[in-house]
Amino acid sequence: MDKKPEGLKKIVPINIREFREKSGEAYKKLKPELEEKYYGLVVAIEPYSGDYFVGKSVVEAGEKGKEKYPDRIFHFVRPGFRAVHHIRGPVL
Repeated sequence: MDKKPEGLKKIVPINIREFREKSGEAYKKLKPELEEKYYGLVVAIEPYSGDYFVGKSVVEAGEKGKEKYPDRIFHFVRPGFRAVHHIRGPVL
């Protein structure tokens, strides 16, 4: 009964503080280039290598990144914006 269902991948533990620090450093280095070339698109950054993958959505950018780094976690940004997503709702 130790058989895993198909499609499940090994979970790799990460240090969230280290990931956040590396993500910030990677984006800081890439920011001028990303804002010039990919303004408004979604970018998935693999913070340890500095590689990045561009798409029109988080899903598209993430899928591109997973092709090269299937077991990694990505930092997502939308160059030129403060956040990847904007939530709109009624003004209270």
